[in-house]
Amino acid sequence: MFPHGRPISLDDLKSLKGTLVHANAEAITSDTSLAPFDLEELGRMVDLVDKMQEGAMEGQPDMVWAIGPIDPTHSIGKVADCPS
Repeated sequence: MFPHGRPISLDDLKSLKGTLVHANAEAITSDTSLAPFDLEELGRMVDLVDKMQEGAMEGQPDMVWAIGPIDPTHSIGKVADCPS
């Protein structure tokens, strides 16, 4: 089953978490947030990335599929080797 066995880069997860934290802070401090998700969704995404980081450090690569729905632009750029 794709992408079974594909490892998650901790650097990519740190970058994704940084983007989510930035979007979360922007949504909290702005009257007209540009974040495409509400605060509850952003919080759940940060929690999911935390769990993915734990899994990556434990050598559990089976959670890599979750990156695409959270950050499709970043994931597509990495897959296509395009600048993101």
